[in-house]
Amino acid sequence: MWLFFLGLATNEIGRLACGEGCAVVTAAYNLVSVAAGVTVVLVLPFSVSVLLMASMMARAQAAATTATDIEATKEPALKTSYAAVRETLCDSLALGVAASMAFTLLMLIGDLVKWDSPVMGSRRERVGSVIHDVGALGTFVVNSFVSCPIITVRIWRASRMARHAL
Repeated sequence: MWLFFLGLATNEIGRLACGEGCAVVTAAYNLVSVAAGVTVVLVLPFSVSVLLMASMMARAQAAATTATDIEATKEPALKTSYAAVRETLCDSLALGVAASMAFTLLMLIGDLVKWDSPVMGSRRERVGSVIHDVGALGTFVVNSFVSCPIITVRIWRASRMARHAL
């Protein structure tokens, strides 16, 4: 996944710097194609195996609890909506997704400005293109350097915990 987002960022930078027919753009497009294939081939079976191990752990824990354990445990107090929002916003992955969504909205605004321009090649169209490109690069960079590493570390930790529990 990381190579996929880096390939998208390289594709965008090469397109902006050299134009559409540049060798950098072609190489980045090939990298994106290969990374997407590798992601599907490698990540999908790995994530399915992690989910299976997690479900086996949950079944083992459920079988280990007895009726007395269920009666003895108390329900935790319900969180207020403020506490739930605060806990969510303290999560680094949620912050990365929020930043990515902000850049995605910037891309949308750039497209709206670009499409609203009355004349092809006008100043408004160029400003819209720049806003869109900044949003695209921001989205790719946040996904490459924030979201993907966090997801990778969490999956790695979950798989290690699942292996040690079995």
